[in-house]
Amino acid sequence: MNSASYIKLWNSGTSVNEEVQTFDLLSYEYKLEKPASVNGQVTGQTQGGNVVCMISGFPASTLLKWMFDGYLLKDAEIFDSLTGTRINVKEAKCSDFKIQVNKRKNQVIFHLSAMVLDFGDSCFSRP
Repeated sequence: MNSASYIKLWNSGTSVNEEVQTFDLLSYEYKLEKPASVNGQVTGQTQGGNVVCMISGFPASTLLKWMFDGYLLKDAEIFDSLTGTRINVKEAKCSDFKIQVNKRKNQVIFHLSAMVLDFGDSCFSRP
């Protein structure tokens, strides 16, 4: 993933033009799943909501505040320049946060637990 891939974050319920933070993405992954019975039979529609992002550098204080505040929701836009994929994230909480520091690099890994993942032509939400 190159430096043109990014994640933009802002507080849910505010305009995308207010207090937007943009970070270059080193990597990201998301998870979609379908509920299943104990026998493995699919019992519902595809649901989304979990995204893991890795950024370079040390996190801004607002990222740390988001991690520590269990009620603060963020909206986000993830853009992957390699594939042209754009994912809109709605009402996300930061559910996990990890800072890796060594002599060569500083990295931040954070997990988003979102109510909605919107891929443009497909939208997945939590029940």
